[in-house]
Order: sequence, then structure tokens, then C-alpha cells
Amino acid sequence: MIARRTLLAGLAASAAVQRPGFAMTMAPAERLETMIRMRGDTTGRIVFGWLDAVRSTVIDGEIRPMCRMVAATVARFERRNDQFEATVLEVAYYLDPATNAVLKTFRFPGAAQDVTVPVYRTGPVKVRYGIDFSEWEEHTPGEPGKATSAFAPKSSVHLERNVGFPTVEDGSLFLRSDEYGRVYPDKSKPPTVFYREWMIWQARADALLKSNATSVPSTFAYSALSSWRPWMQMGDIKGHTAENGHGAKAGSLEKIPSMLRELIKSQDPDVLADPARALGS
Repeated sequence: MIARRTLLAGLAASAAVQRPGFAMTMAPAERLETMIRMRGDTTGRIVFGWLDAVRSTVIDGEIRPMCRMVAATVARFERRNDQFEATVLEVAYYLDPATNAVLKTFRFPGAAQDVTVPVYRTGPVKVRYGIDFSEWEEHTPGEPGKATSAFAPKSSVHLERNVGFPTVEDGSLFLRSDEYGRVYPDKSKPPTVFYREWMIWQARADALLKSNATSVPSTFAYSALSSWRPWMQMGDIKGHTAENGHGAKAGSLEKIPSMLRELIKSQDPDVLADPARALGS
């Protein structure tokens, strides 16, 4: 459990110096556990999350909105020595930004024709978290719990995950977590697909101070960059997509925004009906 005196010292110092934010020094294990308490639950209890973001295309400095993206996660975090392992299921829906209707087709800038927008659902998959974490995993489209080849080809994937130092401001604690992935269809050649994600988690510092709080209410700001995916059929057009949005952890599916719940009900009803079973519990 995170040391209470570490948070108390940070809050006191923040008030003493009277500046907008105070970066706290925290041991690696404390930083990791703080992030898990904000992101999940250290006891292994299933938690939920939601995201509401805008995805844009970026080509030669020209940035154009592509879609509104809403997503939900079902996750269970379990301690593994000095790391945590999460079992995660994610569903995401790409919506027309003007009508909020699910996108069926889309014509990318510079493309000659529309492409079919695939359904995104991945998991349950195992995801490990550490302070400065690096691992390789094999991605095989079509296997249970794997994304389809529309999002990434059969490949080796190098993943890096990091947890930054917390900052205390106006009674809230902010903590950055980053993820970076590169896809290697052939390890002897340069990588192709990339994904880079930044999240800044926010929770009340007094909630984190409670010694029995294995999970705390939290919100997050989200941004990401991603290379073209196979389904986009962008060929030699150089560019990528950019995303930004916000979301929150939720103690139950009832706490997820109603519009997203309705999408899950119509598109992935098993997740709504029995999330534990969908997660493989």
C-alpha cells in the first residue's frame, strides 16, 4: 500500500510553496500502486472504464476530424510480485461526429474510394504494468482474444509502459501513464504500425490517503497517435491519426454514460449482460 506519509508530505509541501503544482518524489512501487488504485482495484475486483474522444487524420500538417470514438473497458488487476497483470476486454465504436450514428464506411483524405469501417473488440487479453516496463508479444489475428487483421497483421509487437511522477494541485493528485507499441511483421525489417498513448489520471488526494482504499474514483485525460491501420487502405499516403478525449473509471456499467451503454447493448450485448463472463471470470 502507498505510504501515507509520502502523500501527506507532498500535500504539505505543495501548500507551503504556494505554487500551482508540486511534483512529489515517490518510490517506484508506490507510483505503480497509486496508478493501479486510480485505474483499477488492487484486490482483483472487476472495474469498468469509459472514453469519449475525437479521432483525426493528419496528412502533411492537414488535420481533419475523422470520427467520434467512444469506448468501454472491463478489467481485473492482479498483483504479480513487483508488477500488476490486468485482464482487459475493450469495445470501441466509431461514430459520425455530426449524427453520432455508427460509421459503416469512410473516405480518407486523398483516397479514391470509401472503405468499410470494421467493428473493434479486443480481449480478454493479459496486460502487464510496471514503472518502466518493456516486453514482446506475438499477435496472431483470428485467435481468441486478439484483434482482427484489420487492425494489425500477424506480427511481433514491442510494448513499453511507463508511470510518471505524481503532481498535487488543489487537493487532487495527477499521474501520467504512457504506452508505446511498435509492430514488426518481420523482426529483421523495420517496424510498420505504431501506437503511442498518453493518459493523465486525476483523483482526490484525500481518497488516496485512506489506508484501506484499494480503489479510488478517478478521471483521465487521453491523447494518442497511431499509424494507418490495414483497414484504412491508405497505401503510400504518408500520415497518421491523432486522438484526444477524456474518460473515467466506473464502479459498474450503470455508471458508464447512457449513450455508450446503449451502443454496448446493441453491438456487444454479452458484455452488458454478464461482464464477468465476457472477461473470462
